[in-house]
Amino acid sequence: MLPLSLARRAPIARQLAITQTAVSNHSANAPARNAVNLSALKMRIRATKNVAKITNVMKLVASSKLRSVEEALYRGRAFGQSILNALAEEEKKKRRTCRNWWC
Repeated sequence: MLPLSLARRAPIARQLAITQTAVSNHSANAPARNAVNLSALKMRIRATKNVAKITNVMKLVASSKLRSVEEALYRGRAFGQSILNALAEEEKKKRRTCRNWWC
C-alpha cells in the first residue's frame, strides 16, 4: 500500500502521464489539455476554482494597497503644494534682487 502522501498524488501523476503522452489536435508537440475521466475533470475544476479564489484575493490586496497609497498622497498634497509655493516665492525674491545675467 502506498503512503498517504503518494496515494493522494497518484491520480495527479497518472493524469499528467496520460496528458503528456496524448497528441493534441493543434500541434504534435503540445500536450493534450482534456480530462481523462470524471475524477480528473473534477480535480481540474477544483484547481481552476482555487486559482480563481487566489486571483480574487490578490485583487483585493492590490486594491487595498492602492487605496492606502492614494490616501497618503492626498494627505501629503497640501504639504507639497505649500513647499512649491514657498520655492516659487523664493525664486521671485531672487529674481527681484539680482538683475545680473549670472544670477
